[in-house]
Amino acid sequence: MVDLSKLPDLQLQDGGEAWEIAGLDFSVKIRKADGLLSSYTYKGEEMVKTPLVPNFWRPTTDNDRRTGMTKDQ
Repeated sequence: MVDLSKLPDLQLQDGGEAWEIAGLDFSVKIRKADGLLSSYTYKGEEMVKTPLVPNFWRPTTDNDRRTGMTKDQ
């Protein structure tokens, strides 16, 4: 188990449109409007430059086909 008291402190800043959380060698920005992760920087290099947006997809099932959900709208 990790002893949390030995971990480096995190800093939380209100950046207006986003919250910025910074720690040893990294920082992340989370937009207030939608909660999306909009920036991730590690050791000075920006790893994420645009918000991460979920993109979920699943294959159709027999139930979808029977109801006509697979037809173009």
